[in-house]
Amino acid sequence: MISKISYKAARPQDVCVRADAGGEIIYGEYRNVVREVATDYYRSLVSKDRSHAPHLEFLRTGQDVASIVEFTRNWGPLEPTPDDHWLLKKFIKPADGHFSGVRYFAFDAAFWRSRHQTFSRVWSLLQEGERAKRQEVASLWPNAAQWAVGAAWTGGIYIVPDFGIPLDYLARAWADKFARCPGPTSLKAEVRNKAEVRNLAQRIGLFVPDRNRPGDFQLKAVAATLWDAFWLMLALDLSTNKGCVGICEGCRHEFLITRSNKRYCSRACAQRVASLNYYHRRGKKLRRAKRRALTNAVRIGAESKPRVAHRQ
Repeated sequence: MISKISYKAARPQDVCVRADAGGEIIYGEYRNVVREVATDYYRSLVSKDRSHAPHLEFLRTGQDVASIVEFTRNWGPLEPTPDDHWLLKKFIKPADGHFSGVRYFAFDAAFWRSRHQTFSRVWSLLQEGERAKRQEVASLWPNAAQWAVGAAWTGGIYIVPDFGIPLDYLARAWADKFARCPGPTSLKAEVRNKAEVRNLAQRIGLFVPDRNRPGDFQLKAVAATLWDAFWLMLALDLSTNKGCVGICEGCRHEFLITRSNKRYCSRACAQRVASLNYYHRRGKKLRRAKRRALTNAVRIGAESKPRVAHRQ
């Protein structure tokens, strides 16, 4: 079973927009900085704040040009641009004259919007949870024809062995890191012994091999593009939690529904909504009675004051 996903996204150093006859073209150049997108995904699982999961940030991003540019600055383009693509030759002017998709990128904003609409449609169908909608989900989900394994420019996934990090090394590294942190952190209390280190590592997607089994490894799915990584994250959500997706009625953030009557993403959201309902329902009567009592007290105080006779 594949229990870990990975994708290293190249961060752009400059993102530009230029109007073209067919629409807006977004292009730029990568910088020598790589971001492991799966780290943010697993961090959102540990913190139980799914609002910062990469695929959910993509889902909430608007389809206007400014939002697309901001998303591209943070996460990079959804797919790399082939070396021989006409957008590179039209909008990129490299100093050495070499058009490289490893160094530059360019895409049409309409292409980004179509990808976003597809992902949003699948999300809304999963949220409805109807059996009749499964066929449409299957048709929109990237299938074998789209996910050609090993096709770097058209998208795909790679299945690679992950030999993990030894438990002793991970425990020392975390102990040194947390020792340099002056204040308390949410993870510091969870790494007091090696058993807790192993448990936390599994929760954030790190594989710790068994020292009694030489050559121990697990299979890892490496996405070829950011677009494929988002689908892997959604698939892992559904397969791990055995539920469908929904929108929290309290904070309006996405969450996984593990039972049919679940309406909130957390207990805090449920209590916040209950307090707000009480404030508007029962609190309204209490506030009206308090204002009435205050008004009566002011009236009685005004009537009890002795009147002073005014001189003519």
